[in-house]
Amino acid sequence: MLAAHRRVLSPYFNRLGRYGLVEAQCLTSTLISGSTAISFFNDTNYAHSDLDIYVQSDRRHTLFTFLSEQGYHFIPPTDVPLTLDTPLNEIECTDRVKVTYDFLEYDGETINAVYSFQRDGNAKTVQVVATVQNPLYTILNFHSTCVMNFLTYSYAVSLYPALTFIKKASLTNNRHSSPSDDAICKYKRRGWKYVGERSSLQLDYRGDTHKVGDEHCWVVKLFHNAREYHHLEGNTWSLGFTHSSRIRMDCGVLTSPFLVENYCVDHQIRYNLPPELHRWGDEDYVEFVSDIFNRGAL
Repeated sequence: MLAAHRRVLSPYFNRLGRYGLVEAQCLTSTLISGSTAISFFNDTNYAHSDLDIYVQSDRRHTLFTFLSEQGYHFIPPTDVPLTLDTPLNEIECTDRVKVTYDFLEYDGETINAVYSFQRDGNAKTVQVVATVQNPLYTILNFHSTCVMNFLTYSYAVSLYPALTFIKKASLTNNRHSSPSDDAICKYKRRGWKYVGERSSLQLDYRGDTHKVGDEHCWVVKLFHNAREYHHLEGNTWSLGFTHSSRIRMDCGVLTSPFLVENYCVDHQIRYNLPPELHRWGDEDYVEFVSDIFNRGAL
């Protein structure tokens, strides 16, 4: 386990707990994002931050069990009736290839619930964010590009590293109401400068189709024996601008009968989906996406 990985998880778990979390991530395709992922890359510890764990809703109970085994207990919210067994809106099984391609609100349709956990004698909070779809879809709809970073069970990934960590700049997502939002103000206080299209033309956000792990990303192995294949490499998106110089993500969600995961898909990949996709497994689909990028076919 890399020292940076150990550093960001140590406030929440001991050595065995850290490896247990990695195992739970592997089983559930969970992503760690938020301040923890930023801290991994820039070696800055943010006071009063939580550990934000994003998991598809139908897999959340594996994480609940893990946290309970680590001594964490659920803190019910005071504003909404929520228990660990409250039924949630889960992604539907499908008998055909389907792309849900609409503009959803991050705070509404992509997140089902947020569960807070604490442990006696430890003021740190673990938040389990239960998403409707693949958690990456929620991350791509975050308020700003500077928080589009995450840790998988085997890799740490930054989607816009030059913009975020070299230029210390960020772009605002059009799906969020105002540059004065509390979350955006928090990252301004942390030193990020919010820029528009004109002042960031040479940076790595540009509107081509992207995929996880392409040349614009930073990808760091968390373990020396991390496997080369990862299903997240099948996720694609592109980024455009509105008239107000805010970003607009071009990204739908692909589901298919033999895919274990669901995938973010931009319009270019969507138009290239082959008829035989309904018979493919996950490795077939990821190989298809990688082949398109390797051939420069977009």
